[in-house]
Amino acid sequence: MKIEPEIELTPAPKVHTEKEQLTWERDLLGLYVSAHPLDKYTAYFEEQTNPMNSIIPAKHNGQATVGGMVLDVRTIITKAGTKMAFVKMEDKNRRRRSYCISKSLRRGWR
Repeated sequence: MKIEPEIELTPAPKVHTEKEQLTWERDLLGLYVSAHPLDKYTAYFEEQTNPMNSIIPAKHNGQATVGGMVLDVRTIITKAGTKMAFVKMEDKNRRRRSYCISKSLRRGWR
């Protein structure tokens, strides 16, 4: 008499997209572990932008081209009646809050 164990097969787990996985890592751990969403754009950022950790306002005359993810934008109207925006950005190395005055807002975002 031969005894065969009963095996129950379960379906394979659902494969999640890279974006979903990175979102979970950021939400649960507070950082990206497997990759960074900006990894695909490293070459472009190195050629076209200044890293946020190297920007010194006095050196850049208050202006610099940066690349990264915009996490939050808050616009207000100042007492003088002009628009002002506060932007929270993140690149692969750090987060930074900056502001943009109405002259820049009129030119538009790139």
